[in-house]
Amino acid sequence: MTRKPHRVELWFVVVNGEVFLSHEGRETDWMRNIRSDSKVSFEIGRIRFTGEARCLRSDDSQAAKGKFALYAKYYGKAEEKTIEDWFSLSTLIVIDAKP
Repeated sequence: MTRKPHRVELWFVVVNGEVFLSHEGRETDWMRNIRSDSKVSFEIGRIRFTGEARCLRSDDSQAAKGKFALYAKYYGKAEEKTIEDWFSLSTLIVIDAKP
């Protein structure tokens, strides 16, 4: 954990006011920062938001919602097995966003 601001570009999708992010690979400083302090600020385009973020376990129902929405946004619809395989090495993050 660094507590330093990080600027990263990630895949995202917004579903009913929740922002889902996907990160593939090892846990990063910014992810450890979220685990330590869930308050985040972020930009989509030129609009700045704040919110509460948390990393989701793969068996969390919110993770499934995020995976399906992210896959649909970037690739279109697919079967559950395809989506689960695609995100097998990923961590899903959800942010309850406030403008």
